[in-house]
Amino acid sequence: MWQIDVCGMTDIGRKRTRNEDQFLVATLTKTLDVSYSSLEVGDDARIFGNSQGRLLLVADGMGGHAAGDRASEMVVNAFVDYVLNMLRWYFRADPTYEADFTADLRDAVIRCQKRIREEVLEQPENKGMGATLTLAYVIWPRMFVVHVGDSRCYLMRGDELKQLTRDHTVGQLINEIATTIVEQAAEVPDRKWHHVLWNAVGGGSEELQPDIFRVDLEFGDRLLICTDGLTNQVTDAKIALRLQQEQSATETCCHLIEDANENGGSDNITVIVARIPTPEATRQELADAAAKVTTQSQMADTAEYEVLQPAHGM
Repeated sequence: MWQIDVCGMTDIGRKRTRNEDQFLVATLTKTLDVSYSSLEVGDDARIFGNSQGRLLLVADGMGGHAAGDRASEMVVNAFVDYVLNMLRWYFRADPTYEADFTADLRDAVIRCQKRIREEVLEQPENKGMGATLTLAYVIWPRMFVVHVGDSRCYLMRGDELKQLTRDHTVGQLINEIATTIVEQAAEVPDRKWHHVLWNAVGGGSEELQPDIFRVDLEFGDRLLICTDGLTNQVTDAKIALRLQQEQSATETCCHLIEDANENGGSDNITVIVARIPTPEATRQELADAAAKVTTQSQMADTAEYEVLQPAHGM
């Protein structure tokens, strides 16, 4: 049984008049809603099955465009609706169906795009509305990442912080092209291009190109999903220091938002932190239980006719 300490927070920042970020942290479980039964579950009871995974999601309404807050809200709602009503959860336990599961996640993002376009047709004044979308669907020990835009997903393993997603900005594209040409490698694009998205849900994109990939998690890993309101104000080195500290996910979220605001708070700030503890205590309990069983077995071998009572606490 795996455990996770997770928290999500959002803050308006110090410069904006409204918060266009949205986030969601959810545990997906199958439920049976009983209306009537002869069983001893009682009427109007609800029976919960095993967890089908954790969903961690952030969306950032496109700043400077119409109805950015509405766009990010629509993206989250559309994705959740797809997960609840159409995602084939039963594939999640079998790696054989990983391609089908990935296709479902891609379809969910496309449906988010469709929802926004339908909204624009009904309300033309909102033309240009859009949002980023970065999410992690955790089915231990696998994590599926879905990404569109410049929000980010980080993995901290040991002392190493790795940015799993790449920013879908014009500035990032220029950097990638420049590094392939030696004589241009030293050139740095104007900072303004780092804020221009070429790929976002809604917006002006005709064809959406979501990045979808799998990461195998380990005990002790820490995850961060955040909007650019954090990463534009706080360096990766500072983020790594925060994630390394032995603090709860809630405390880490608070500190990261404080860091962003102390450095200017120029945008809305949204963070989700997840910590997967190393189950040292669980391992010790299993070892103790195994030792106790071995001891009882040895006693039975030397006392064939003695009836042994369970040890206290068993």
